[in-house]
Amino acid sequence: MTKDYYKILGVSRNATQEEIKKAYKKLAKQYHPDLHKGDKEKEERFKEINEAYRILSDEKLRENYDKYGSAEPGFESGTQAGAYGFDFRDFGFDFDSDSFFEDSFDNIFENFFGFNTRTRRKTRAKKGSDIYQEIEITLEEAATGTKKEITINVNEKCSFCNGTGAQEEKTCDNCNGSGYIRRTRKTPFGLFSTTTTCEKCNGTGRIITKKCAHCNGIGYIKKKKDVEIKIPEGVDDNTTLRIEGAGNLADIPGDLYVVIRIKKHPIFERKANNVYYKTTISFPEAVFGTTIEVPTIRKEKADLKIPAGTQPGTIFRMKGLGIKDIRTGNIGDMFVKVNIEVPKKLTKEQSELIKRLQEEFSKQKKFRFF
Repeated sequence: MTKDYYKILGVSRNATQEEIKKAYKKLAKQYHPDLHKGDKEKEERFKEINEAYRILSDEKLRENYDKYGSAEPGFESGTQAGAYGFDFRDFGFDFDSDSFFEDSFDNIFENFFGFNTRTRRKTRAKKGSDIYQEIEITLEEAATGTKKEITINVNEKCSFCNGTGAQEEKTCDNCNGSGYIRRTRKTPFGLFSTTTTCEKCNGTGRIITKKCAHCNGIGYIKKKKDVEIKIPEGVDDNTTLRIEGAGNLADIPGDLYVVIRIKKHPIFERKANNVYYKTTISFPEAVFGTTIEVPTIRKEKADLKIPAGTQPGTIFRMKGLGIKDIRTGNIGDMFVKVNIEVPKKLTKEQSELIKRLQEEFSKQKKFRFF
């Protein structure tokens, strides 16, 4: 009966190569003979896992297997891996660290299957540190959006050494400039080769013999840099903007984070996306009604109709004159609280008129003024 290699690795028939490789590594570690010495069942399972991966990791063999149930000409159902000129007992695995799976499996297939499953591994790119800066804007600028230019101190590549940190350097004598060390070790299952990053040069392939005098071997220098910040409409206090790649330099530049601080406004108060404003009208305006002009956060003026009989502390809502929500795009409202001005000093004629008015209200028992 033809073996179900997909079932052996525990993956679906439409699994990607990455999923197949991941499943293989997990099972190979679980059933490796070094962890189960003398357990023939585990050893046979280990062979089966490797056989399945050999077929499914090769596009051509996998295609033949999917179509015909056989991986290649001469493939017989149930044939063990040894029938193809190799035996998995000929190699072993090193479980000193998790890095085993990053290098060892690639070497297995390079040595036994005649192809390289990867290009030479590069040294992990180092990301530069992030920069944090505060910027202060007005409430009007927050409401309408604006652009600001800030100056930051940032690490930039040293132009004298081109970021290497070296004035003089030589080829690493430990790895001969390759950046990697290949080691072959003998195991109970035979010889096994691994490739690791050179510890002496940290994978660069070079050794600094004299540091750059301009950057003291660091590879970068501090410089002042002007950066234009685009502040979106509706930004709130303490909002943090991220400018990708504007941070300190390394293999990958860091980011710039700008924290927005909004100045306290002399006449407006912001609550969420709504704006609050206070104004005062005269007693006759409150009694007879009027239309007043009020400022808005967008530096325009708007007319507010005050109906007759308006009471002190009345709050009017002016729809759509607030601030845009930075996430939803919805615009808040403006709320205007109206107070009524009471004159502190009156002329004789004004006093007489108010007394007469008070008498009239007293007769009607509707209102007592003063």
